[in-house]
Amino acid sequence: MNSNNESKPFPEHGRFTRIPITVEAVRITPQRLEDMQMWPYWLITAFHNKQVIVENGHIYIKTSEGWLRVGVWDWVIHFNNGALTACVDSVFRELYRHDEHI
Repeated sequence: MNSNNESKPFPEHGRFTRIPITVEAVRITPQRLEDMQMWPYWLITAFHNKQVIVENGHIYIKTSEGWLRVGVWDWVIHFNNGALTACVDSVFRELYRHDEHI
């Protein structure tokens, strides 16, 4: 059964479209790297829960694959299920659009 709860099996090859989802994200600027008061609540919560660490001028986030270093100007993405990941700015801008109505 596939993730849409349909009865037909999920294909193993072919063309696929990314399912639209809404995420929260923050771009790590030099100022945000230095001042956690500029962080959104979910990133601060992740920091307190040991899912985010700041070490030697870098931010690291814990993902399902291990620790990921977030560079300055990269984005930290917070999914609805609480998972975090990072994305370089150029890819983020291709994959996401800003939703001003949320």
